[in-house]
Amino acid sequence: MNLSKEKKQIYQNFKKCIDERSLESMKKPLYQHLNLYCSFIAHYSIEGFKYKYSDFRFLDFINNFLQPYFQMNLRYSGKERYKEINELNYLMQQYIIENSKQIQYEFENRQIRLKVEKLRVLAEELGYYIVSKEQGNKVDINTTIESDGQISLF
Repeated sequence: MNLSKEKKQIYQNFKKCIDERSLESMKKPLYQHLNLYCSFIAHYSIEGFKYKYSDFRFLDFINNFLQPYFQMNLRYSGKERYKEINELNYLMQQYIIENSKQIQYEFENRQIRLKVEKLRVLAEELGYYIVSKEQGNKVDINTTIESDGQISLF
């Protein structure tokens, strides 16, 4: 890695955000780099940027680095300083690629856990409980099957 001290700090801040699965620890130099050289649109503030990519929208942030159009940001030409920007963008993209499957897996599991929790709360509110398929055919719901094939609760 042949980066200046400033660019190394940006990269370290980027890696920390990716590892935390959140932009909460993003600092202004990283924010500015993302807006200037990584195809992110400008927001009114760093706080607005963090909000835009908070929670499950963090996957949109990740996907920006996986899109084909991001490749054009690896080809700044001309001045020497662009070589460093190209290298930093390449390193950022590679870090995303290395971690993207794990990040996707974690967010999918988080989404499933949220859905199951909502289901559990609803079932409890109605006086029922839920059981996973692996636990067998336990059913705690009084049901009838109507003539049209629909299940009715009673």
